[in-house]
This record gives sequence, C-alpha cells and structure tokens, in this order.
Amino acid sequence: MNSNPNTQTFRKKVIPEVVFSLNNRQTLINPREDSQGQLYVCNECGDLLTFNEDGNYSTFSILGGMPRCICFNSSNNLIYIADLMNKVVYEKGLDKEKEMNLIFKDYCGVSLKGPTSIISSKDDDYIIVTDAGLFGSSGINNSNGSIYLYDIINNVLRPIILNNLSYPCDIYHDKEDDIFYVCDMLSNRVLRLIQSPKGVFHTSVFYTFNGKLGPSAINMDFMGNIYISRSDFYGKNNKDGIISIISKEGNLIGEIIVDGYSEINGLLIPKNFKKEKEQNRNLNGNDSLSTNVIYFTDKNFSGVLKIKLSDRKSVV
Repeated sequence: MNSNPNTQTFRKKVIPEVVFSLNNRQTLINPREDSQGQLYVCNECGDLLTFNEDGNYSTFSILGGMPRCICFNSSNNLIYIADLMNKVVYEKGLDKEKEMNLIFKDYCGVSLKGPTSIISSKDDDYIIVTDAGLFGSSGINNSNGSIYLYDIINNVLRPIILNNLSYPCDIYHDKEDDIFYVCDMLSNRVLRLIQSPKGVFHTSVFYTFNGKLGPSAINMDFMGNIYISRSDFYGKNNKDGIISIISKEGNLIGEIIVDGYSEINGLLIPKNFKKEKEQNRNLNGNDSLSTNVIYFTDKNFSGVLKIKLSDRKSVV
C-alpha cells in the first residue's frame, strides 16, 4: 500500500449492527441519501427502498429490472437510476406516482454493458455513470469498462473513459473540490477524475491496493477522509471485510476490519453527521477522525448494516 512515515495508521476490528433485514434472500446495494436526509437503498430484485436509523423501512418504488445505484437532482426533484439488467439509465420523480423516463441506453448505437454506479455533478447539470455490466463481463483480460458523462442541459452523452477499465463499480463526487473518485475493482485501484478547464477531464491513479479482490464501494467524511471497502469472495479463511481510510493526499490513515462481511457492495456516510461532529468538536475541543456511523450493504446479507466509529485516539 501507499504509505507515509509521518502518518500514524490504525487497525480496528468492529462488529456491525443490523439496521434492518429482509425475510427472504435478496441483494441490497449502494445505500444513498437525498438532500433532505432521507435514506434509500437499491434492491437488485427490482425495488427501491427507504429506511431510517431506527430500522424502519418500506418500498419507495417498484422499478423492475436490477436497480444498481441512484443519485439525486435536487433542483428538479428527480432520481436518476442505473439499471444493470436492462442496461439503461432512467429518471423518476421523487413523487411516487411519477413515471420513469428513459435517459439513455447506448452510445453511438452501441448498447451499454450495464451501468454499475451513478453520481450527479455539483450543480446538477450532468451525471457521471460507470458502465461495466454484470460481474465478470469485464476484467483484466477483457478491460472494456467505461465512464460516461451525460449532459442534462444539452441532452448529450459522451465518454470520459471508453472500454478501457477492468470493472468500474462505484463512484463518489467530492463536491467541495469537484473531484470524482472511481473504484476500478479488478485492477485493485481507485482513479481520480478532475476537470481543467471545465469539461476536460484528467484521469490518474489515486491509490493502488495489495490483496483482496479490489475496491468495491467508496464514500467520504466531512474532513475529506475517503472510505473504501475492499471486497473479496467469502470463504473459510476470508470472512472479514476491510474498509480502508485514505487521506485526500493519498496516504493510508487506517483500516476498519468488518467482522463477518467480506463482500461489501455499498457504503454511505450520511451528511447529517457533519453537524453532529461539528457540535461535538465545539463542545469537547477535539477533532474526531471519522463519522459517527457508516451504513453499508454486503452481497451475502439481505439488509442494511451499520458501523459506529470512535475517534482516532481510541483506535490507534
């Protein structure tokens, strides 16, 4: 791993708590939060669920297909949905009764492989979509994963990276610095996308891991620390997951060992923890490393889990 001799790292093993679970075997993925603090999670059986920290959940909408990820356009009150099975991106109003509208399904007449993640821009004027298809359809020996930008204003789709990634499976937008981070899972690396000038993207390798299958989900806390789950197939000698915490400078801060969940497929650090942490810092006079809670999903668990974190001093 990348390292910095001036950075003290930690490892802490945690036992997750169940937020809620479903009665039958279903795969939930990519929890997300809208601008009002409402929590959502995709059910790959075709539903979009809402939930809260108390463990209450309900079906927000029956979408069909295989919804893999959503993002929000707060200015238009819309949800954008990446449908892996139907290989399309569509939109739906936050009003439950609104119908779904197709946004795009191909580039220059060539069908998408299957969108795996989606994120909106700072000003909600475009969305960025990772496109890799079902797991195994793209890899080191067949690197045909792509990243697309869809211009909402002008209704134009264009590639940022075309047919050149092993398996881009999740994306996060640091809106403060206007930087996008992409998990290219089967290359075991995280990419960094930045614009200069606007509309011209420059891509570099932000961080490369050793071990595990590769990074599967990514999120960020309010101090700019980047949380990256590193997934691998569950087995007798591989039962625990890892969430690595990386600084914006690309240095390893620490690792959270997640007891019993090695195939994490979604991370969410809710925005509302920012206020809580700022209040705690003002009251206690110290600065914590990380958020109060991380919500996550795992391929082998039908529900949503969470990790409560203490500050850095208690886990070094």
